[in-house]
Amino acid sequence: MNNEMLYSNSGHEKAHEKTQYAFCSSFHHFEIPDHLLDQLKKGNVVIFAGAGISTETSNAFRCTFYDEIRTELALNPKNKPPFSTLMSMYCKRPDGRRDLLEKLRSRFEYIAAFPELLRAATRFHQEISTLFHVDTFITTNWDDYFERYCGATPFVTAEDFAFWNVPGRKVFKIHGSVSNYGSIIATDEDFSTNSFDFASMPFLSASSSAMPWSAVPQCGTESSVIFIWQPDEPGLSLRRGGETFLPAG
Repeated sequence: MNNEMLYSNSGHEKAHEKTQYAFCSSFHHFEIPDHLLDQLKKGNVVIFAGAGISTETSNAFRCTFYDEIRTELALNPKNKPPFSTLMSMYCKRPDGRRDLLEKLRSRFEYIAAFPELLRAATRFHQEISTLFHVDTFITTNWDDYFERYCGATPFVTAEDFAFWNVPGRKVFKIHGSVSNYGSIIATDEDFSTNSFDFASMPFLSASSSAMPWSAVPQCGTESSVIFIWQPDEPGLSLRRGGETFLPAG
């Protein structure tokens, strides 16, 4: 069955028709290239998922974590520093780092307390969990949704990454995890001092603050990587050779 037949028989075209409703307005028509379908069948697909797939979507929260912190700092409306710089500004306050982590934890707990919000925040993870062909995820997100909904083992530290080729589903959390406060990379200082150096590792190379094009499994020179992230995602660019690739925005 070719790609066109697969899509038309799935019913998605009708189900995902755009409407005036906010929840459905984010559905977009797309066609999966036949090459990618073949790669999925072979298990040669890696998903790189960044901001916007979970709690930072408007369907889960009216405002982003960035907006929440910026509001508390009472910045001038025209003062919109980069994400990591804003987090640094907040952490310079008394007990700022601890308060920042508490705010982050409270944000996830709030979502967990309301089933409708949790469904919205984990919709991507629940959909992707059904693709049993995909067993490797890379994410910059701090939540534990890949672990809970996709059954992925979290790899958070450089010591974890050394075991990149163990069998089973795994998620590489290059900016840390809410389950491990000490691992979270959020501020300018974090990105400059705590970025992992993967230059000698077969799975990843360079650092999480400048994610290289080669950030795919070593099996992986044969793998296709699906990138999903936002144009203004902190500390993230993709490079191949001398070129830098940014997301379409």
